[in-house]
Amino acid sequence: MLTVNAVLQFIQHRQVAAIASMPGIEGQMIEYIAGSGSRITQRALKDTRFPANAIVGAVLRNGRLHIPNGEMQIAAGDRVVVFTMADSIQDLDRLFGK
Repeated sequence: MLTVNAVLQFIQHRQVAAIASMPGIEGQMIEYIAGSGSRITQRALKDTRFPANAIVGAVLRNGRLHIPNGEMQIAAGDRVVVFTMADSIQDLDRLFGK
């Protein structure tokens, strides 16, 4: 499983810091780094067209861990942990990319 995760991390875009597949579960946990100018940084989470099969679980900002609510706005440089099904990954990549 570690090899699979390493390969997935290598082939993903630069905004992905880590990917974990969970045995027995179809979903993945992806840690994105929000880029400057990415769509995810332009409005509060509640106002973002976030994929239905994905959810933000945690945000690491300036060394502090936050459990986000809809009012939170992701900032450039935030490390964002997203739990997602495979069918939402392309949409997430577009949100976190430039």
